[in-house]
Amino acid sequence: MELNKIAASILLSALIIMIISNVVNMLYNPTVHEVRRQPVDTIVGSQQKLEQVVLDTATLMQNANFERGKLIAKKCIACHSFEKGGSNKVGPNLWNIVGDKKAAW
Repeated sequence: MELNKIAASILLSALIIMIISNVVNMLYNPTVHEVRRQPVDTIVGSQQKLEQVVLDTATLMQNANFERGKLIAKKCIACHSFEKGGSNKVGPNLWNIVGDKKAAW
């Protein structure tokens, strides 16, 4: 009879620990369900209609801000270098890559 009481207390303790653990996980790590939106191609007959966006580089360059670009590029420095002749890190050196073929480094 004593063995049953010991086993029951161990099982009850384990159950209480599992319940508390689940409650704490729900409180501190809530799951947020995001709605992922993907573009959908419309099919007309046997052809697909693809919408193309034309970027005006001249307008983009006129509105460019050097200081803002430096701030944005700070997160890239961990993996890339920007110096001429710089070494490759986790990612390639990004000096003079505009207009190059993709993955040509």
